[in-house]
Amino acid sequence: SANLSTATANDARIQDEVAKASKVHVACRKEEKVDLDAKRQCDSELAVLLNEKEAAFGILKAKTEQLKGLICNTDVVDNLQQKVDTADPYADAGRKYLKAAEAYKVKKDECDAKTKTYTEKRAEIGRAHV
Repeated sequence: SANLSTATANDARIQDEVAKASKVHVACRKEEKVDLDAKRQCDSELAVLLNEKEAAFGILKAKTEQLKGLICNTDVVDNLQQKVDTADPYADAGRKYLKAAEAYKVKKDECDAKTKTYTEKRAEIGRAHV
């Protein structure tokens, strides 16, 4: 009878500890999920910005080749109007690329910070439940 009472008390204590640990674990995982969702959303936005940056680079490269072809190894006034007409789109493409590259860099820094937050949270949870 005494052993049964002790075992029952131990069982109740263990079940209580398991329930408490489970609540803590679920709360931690919810926090981790918030960080993971933020990271995934940021990564998705970053992918869009990378595509925009690469598209802007492709246009800039094409405009650079056009301008280079007109300027290199030619007389200064040869095809002057064509050179002038090509310079404006080149400058516009350059500005668009700079803008796209900066937007990508800003988002990349943001995503790196969110990845770090998520990774640290995940490691913290792993250490807490070992």
